[in-house]
Amino acid sequence: MLLSNYFIKKYFNLTNHIKNIINIKYIMKKIINLINKHINLSKDHLTDINMTYIQHTKHSFSYAKTYFIASNKALLHGVFPSVFMTASTDLEKQLNAISQTQQTQQTQQTQQAQQKKELKKRN
Repeated sequence: MLLSNYFIKKYFNLTNHIKNIINIKYIMKKIINLINKHINLSKDHLTDINMTYIQHTKHSFSYAKTYFIASNKALLHGVFPSVFMTASTDLEKQLNAISQTQQTQQTQQTQQAQQKKELKKRN
C-alpha cells in the first residue's frame, strides 16, 4: 500500500511538472509575440518620423533630460519662490531649440536621401 501511494504521488508530481512546462511554453510564446508586436510598432514609428533608432533615442533622451531638470527647478521654485523664476520660459526656449534642431536634421537627411536616389537614377 505504501509503495503504491509513493508512485501515485510521483505520478501527480510529474503531471504537475508537465503542466508547468506547458504553461511556461505558453507564457513564453505570449511574451515573444508581445515583443515582436512592439518591435514592429517601433519600426513603423521610426519610419513615420524618418529617424534611426539611435537618433530617436538621443532625441527622446534630450527631452527627458530637459524635463527632469525643469521638474526639479519647479519643485525648488515651489518651496522657494524667489528661485528659478524664469524656469518656465527657459524650458520653452530649450524645447523649441531641441525641436528645431531635430527638424533641421530630418530635412538634411531627407535631402541627402533624395540626392542619393537621383545619383542612382543617373548611373
